Amino acid sequence: MYVQCFEPTIAPFMTPLWYGDPIDFGDQLSYKCHDGFYFEEDRDKETYAIECLPNGKYDDPEEWPTCLPGNENLLLSKLANGLRIHLGS
Repeated sequence: MYVQCFEPTIAPFMTPLWYGDPIDFGDQLSYKCHDGFYFEEDRDKETYAIECLPNGKYDDPEEWPTCLPGNENLLLSKLANGLRIHLGS
């Protein structure tokens, strides 16, 4: 029996490097963080891969890697502004 995986899982702040073709059993599908984001566990890591399993589903992790915004100062500024707005200051 020939097994393939199709539509990839949606992962938070990640994009699957998938172009519509089925992924064969045993092959991997890679994800990258959205533009401007990086993997929390390793800023230099470019992709995260999952495998197509014999049941035709992907080997999704229980917890996806975290992608963080690349400009921490911008994020902190936005968070601080948001806190001021919510606190009424």
